[in-house]
Amino acid sequence: MGKIIPFPINQRSQALNNFPISESDRFKRYLQESDNWQHQHKAKTMYPGYPEVPPCDPPRSDMQWFVHPHLKFGVWVINSSEFEVIANPNLAWGWSAFVLKSAAPVYEPMNLNSVEIRKNITWIVDYDGFGQYGLVSNKGDIWIPHERPSEWGASRLRQ
Repeated sequence: MGKIIPFPINQRSQALNNFPISESDRFKRYLQESDNWQHQHKAKTMYPGYPEVPPCDPPRSDMQWFVHPHLKFGVWVINSSEFEVIANPNLAWGWSAFVLKSAAPVYEPMNLNSVEIRKNITWIVDYDGFGQYGLVSNKGDIWIPHERPSEWGASRLRQ
């Protein structure tokens, strides 16, 4: 089980002490780059109706469009857990700084480079409720960047 860390952003640095330095450094770079992205590049990834309107029909039938009620962003979600798709304010960090115990994302996917990627970027939640951003191909194949280590047990996603 992950360590429970209160969220918001100003609490993230405490959690990074639980990960190897390389992982912490990568996450810190991601946060720094995302600040730049928010101010200089986010507008290139917007489209009419965003965030309320999804960018396309979902590539899979188990995908749903989620709009964060406070942060005003939208993203596809595949939820293989029994948890309701709401953002968890008391996060348990998973096996990576990019994996959080929340059936809904608590931050916008950052560093996107086009409107097209919004069609495929997805918050993917396993049966235990751990989510991370990944991609779903137009054919419905799932790619997650931070595979669950064997010591965490088998990750189960809907295929």
